[in-house]
Amino acid sequence: MMGVELSGLSDLPVAVWIVFGIGLLFGTGAVLHRLGLALFS
Repeated sequence: MMGVELSGLSDLPVAVWIVFGIGLLFGTGAVLHRLGLALFS
């Protein structure tokens, strides 16, 4: 199961990986920002 998923993921174009990475960064940044606001407010 895992091997099939990984081999499928490696076939993705580079542009998809870049967009996914940027989205991941913005998503984590937003979550950390909200956590920071909740902790320090």
